[in-house]
Amino acid sequence: MKKGKKHTGFGTPDDYFDQFEDRLFTKMSEGHIPKKTGFKTPEGYFDELDERLLQEIEQSKDNTKVIPLFTRRTLLYAASIAACAIVIFSLMNNSETITHIDDIDISSIETFIDEGMLGYDINDVTALLDEEDIFNSIDDQLNNELLEEYILKNIDDTTLLTE
Repeated sequence: MKKGKKHTGFGTPDDYFDQFEDRLFTKMSEGHIPKKTGFKTPEGYFDELDERLLQEIEQSKDNTKVIPLFTRRTLLYAASIAACAIVIFSLMNNSETITHIDDIDISSIETFIDEGMLGYDINDVTALLDEEDIFNSIDDQLNNELLEEYILKNIDDTTLLTE
């Protein structure tokens, strides 16, 4: 038995198909093949066919089961998918707009300037401010005790004398 071929248990005799046509024609000439098929329609079958079909159609209309295209379950699935899409879209496009300059933190402005995002350097920005604004902001941020502590920790006596 060759690989890949399945053995079904059925077989034909040797040279069966070589002599098949000869045997078929001899049987036909002897009259062994029946002339009629054996199938027969009842008398008057086609006369009443239209009426019977219409009756069966009317009866089947009452018994048909209607399956809706959109069931409650599919509508719930569609609604939940739409809600998820809206939430994801709203989270992705969450851009806060600042409507007033007082809403911006000063530290945000400082980091913006320090990182070089602004086209100006620190000298250009300080030139726009008044001296009073600069000194008032420094006085508010530093008190004398912190200033003294910074000087004592970070500045040497020799640097004070040389300057």
